[in-house]
Amino acid sequence: MDDPARLRIAFPCQHESCPHTAAIVEVSRRGQLYVDDDQDIIFRVFPDAQGTIRITGFLPYTNFSSQVTDFTATIQAASAIDAAALHAIDQSWVPFYCPRCDRSFCAEHWQLTPRFNWAFDHYSGTCPIGHPHVINHC
Repeated sequence: MDDPARLRIAFPCQHESCPHTAAIVEVSRRGQLYVDDDQDIIFRVFPDAQGTIRITGFLPYTNFSSQVTDFTATIQAASAIDAAALHAIDQSWVPFYCPRCDRSFCAEHWQLTPRFNWAFDHYSGTCPIGHPHVINHC
């Protein structure tokens, strides 16, 4: 498999016949711009990072970027649209994924509740099957 400098993959919602995207997962090699040409600054903050993963399109008003320490494994999991493999690398990377169901769902199918502790803290949620989750990557 080629090892691209950046990859952007739409993870589909797996709720019955839902046509929506659960989230967009973007993986960029250290120092690359994101697909939308925003500058990747994670590598400046985390000098050991091999790259960056960015999750968009799932939580309202929230996007997420984090360092990638194993770029090859991350790019392979994202290329395969394998949320379970991404979850195994870092559970916070796939808030749209329910490991108990082994399925990804768009925000429309999650019951999401913002939690506040002086200010916004995190979301808690329940997947469509009823499994509770704390989504603390925000």
